[in-house]
Amino acid sequence: MPGRPHGELGAGQLEWLDDVLAKPAKHGTVLALHHPPVPTAHPLLGRIGLRDPDRLARVVAGTDVRIMVCGHAHAVSAGMLAGIPVWSAPALGVTSDALPEEGRMRAWGDIGGLSRIDLFGDDDVVATLVPLSSAPTAVYDDPIAQRTGWLDELEAGDRD
Repeated sequence: MPGRPHGELGAGQLEWLDDVLAKPAKHGTVLALHHPPVPTAHPLLGRIGLRDPDRLARVVAGTDVRIMVCGHAHAVSAGMLAGIPVWSAPALGVTSDALPEEGRMRAWGDIGGLSRIDLFGDDDVVATLVPLSSAPTAVYDDPIAQRTGWLDELEAGDRD
């Protein structure tokens, strides 16, 4: 969605994906998305993921998709959608803190990483975080409202 922090898949995109997934790949499919299609408890990240992930779930259910990989959240996480593993990759720069103090949002710099995704045989998938450093520095540690105010204003404008 140009100009918006969340993602959406249109009917045409979902139809295209359905057509592509109709023919199984030799070793199964790794589906890459930008926006995470699974929920999170993070106060900001939960608002900027993929909208209507159930539409995607209906398309990928029962296909050869072995794992969905995504980013955008600047935080490593794992989940499931339609019985398929979902891996949210780490950021290379700023990483969102999954456990900030109540009412705050915090991010760390210098603890980026990358993901290694291994497919074994016809069924097994392993996602591994590969850290790139081990000495984090605080990037911000602010009240939630200070970090999400812009999104509140944007969403309020959508309702007008």
